Amino acid sequence: MNSRFLGQRLTYFLLAIFLVIYGLILARDFLYPIAFGILLSYLLYPIVNFFEKKSFPRIFAILLTIVMALALFAILAIFVLKRISMFMDDLPLFREKTISQIEALQHYLESQLGIPSERFKNFLISRLFDLGTKSEKVFATTTGTIFVILMQPVYVFLFLYYRTKFAYFILKIVGRQNRIIAVKALREISTVVTRYMLGMFTVVLILCVFNSVGLLLIGIKYPLLLGVISALFSFIPYFGNFIGGLIPFTFALLT
Repeated sequence: MNSRFLGQRLTYFLLAIFLVIYGLILARDFLYPIAFGILLSYLLYPIVNFFEKKSFPRIFAILLTIVMALALFAILAIFVLKRISMFMDDLPLFREKTISQIEALQHYLESQLGIPSERFKNFLISRLFDLGTKSEKVFATTTGTIFVILMQPVYVFLFLYYRTKFAYFILKIVGRQNRIIAVKALREISTVVTRYMLGMFTVVLILCVFNSVGLLLIGIKYPLLLGVISALFSFIPYFGNFIGGLIPFTFALLT
């Protein structure tokens, strides 16, 4: 009887996990912006808290912080878009250089290793020219991304303005007997996440400088653009630096 009861509980538990995961997958387009807004709120919270300690009203402190963040983001976006525009103007030249590099690689493989690589060359060249034929999909994806970015100030404002009510809501759920433990846990979570976001932001800024200077010293074209793009991948845990490093490496190898 006990084994049957345990089997039923295990079945219900696995079914609940499956339904939760399936629900998260269905709601991912809704949850991603909210999760990103929570992380941005933790990143901007120290600035808001600083203004509030200076006797600024909460609404004004939040709005001032968001305006400062948007100004910084706008400067970075203008910088990146200008570099991308210059890169797109030189794209035909880069394609020619890339094709010549692929042909040189083909001749090397045939002469040194005896490997017939005509199909390999044709595959790479066809993928290279396909980059300009998928602009509609890229535009659709970019449009959705822009909408999510434009919604972030709203999410950040709401999270920062109602942060106290969120904390009171959690305290009411856990009950009075667990209130001290819940307050301690909330403070630790807030401290850890805030320091993590500030640390990651600092790391990205340092990598932007070092990557750009390093690419400039070795003579790679568009060092600032490639340095910033590769540094932004550091937000991805574990594999972010590797993926970010592959971008300038691949660009230098092909051109």
